[in-house]
Amino acid sequence: MSVLSESLENCLVTIYEKEAMGKPVRVKDISKKLGIRHSSVIETLKKLEEIDYVNYGKRKYIFLTKKGLEEAEKIYMRRLTIRRLFVEYFNFSELEAEELACRLEHVNSKKLFTILTCIYEFFKKNGDIYIQFLRFTEEYKYGGKDKMITTLHKLQPGSKAKVIEIKGSVDLKQRLLIMGITPGVELVVKGIAPLGDPLDITVKGYDLSIRKSEAEKIVVERIDEK
Repeated sequence: MSVLSESLENCLVTIYEKEAMGKPVRVKDISKKLGIRHSSVIETLKKLEEIDYVNYGKRKYIFLTKKGLEEAEKIYMRRLTIRRLFVEYFNFSELEAEELACRLEHVNSKKLFTILTCIYEFFKKNGDIYIQFLRFTEEYKYGGKDKMITTLHKLQPGSKAKVIEIKGSVDLKQRLLIMGITPGVELVVKGIAPLGDPLDITVKGYDLSIRKSEAEKIVVERIDEK
């Protein structure tokens, strides 16, 4: 695990992200991204240079050394895994997940990050078990009440449900948001194509069609008609 301070890690990862996009890195770029003064960036760069993580010269571009690149990649991948876990499976916002990733990085526990990575990979490969996990958390929050949680693609025509959770990428969540499909909204399954793709649904009075792959990412609570 890294023994760098948070400020050194943040600076290192910022340089890494800029270089990965093929962009030259300057002091003002780091200052803008991290919201800190130029003088603070320069002080941080000097510390990173002392441990052979960056090449830095006054009024010149900043480059990661081989050693710095290897360390930056480790930090970046750990943070990325944590962000994905908390956004895709624990329903945190991107900002919340980013803050948690940065803070957890300094727990300095290889065991913790191994466990978090295993949880992420396990949920990704075992969607049905993830649904059981969601059902358990909902029942726990609501005093053990059965919430009849499933995913949208498993509902039959005529079924009514309320959206509980949307898994998947930020792009998918944005697309569904534009369609009006957000947590808390109610919908009705109107029909399903012969091969199960696409699904026709009604949301807020509008008839929509969504792909099965999208419906698999929408966790819903079935609503019994009485």
